[in-house]
Amino acid sequence: MDDIRIKFSFLTHRKRKRLEGLLGAQGVLSLNNLWISAAQTRSKGVLYGMDETDIALDAQWPGRADEFCKALVDIGWLDRSENGVYSLHDWEEHQPYVFHSEERSAQAKEAVQTRWRRKAKDRDEIPPEYDPYTDRNTPSPNPSPSPEKEIKEKIKEGSSSSFSKNLQTKRRFDDGKPYPTDDSF
Repeated sequence: MDDIRIKFSFLTHRKRKRLEGLLGAQGVLSLNNLWISAAQTRSKGVLYGMDETDIALDAQWPGRADEFCKALVDIGWLDRSENGVYSLHDWEEHQPYVFHSEERSAQAKEAVQTRWRRKAKDRDEIPPEYDPYTDRNTPSPNPSPSPEKEIKEKIKEGSSSSFSKNLQTKRRFDDGKPYPTDDSF
């Protein structure tokens, strides 16, 4: 996950102002740090296995961990279940893109596998060399043969051709010098 969403209204939100009043600007910054950390490692917003110290560490809170967590719970930024598990309040509502990221990744992987099955009906799996790409969009293939290689070959074949002369006069490097001639390849 690369980002989280914060509404413009966060700036004037009552709960943000209360947090700043209790813990100062560092409290608000630490809340944002906690959100970012959760987006990276706890996409569902449930902080399983994390005690107050772990939460304060992820939030980069410099003060007492219990004070930070108590303030977040009292204000309503953090929920604590009966069995003591912390979770970010209304995380799915405020961070739907993060919350559903695992499902989107699974759907994308299935779509890639379906494409491969259609292309190669005799295969049941994605070729192993493409497996690292199944958790994101399929990368564009490099053109083959390389257009750059073809241009260089045409220049080598006949530097007196109109193609080569045209290319050498029109194409320039950043330093303003003409495109290299065939003997510089």
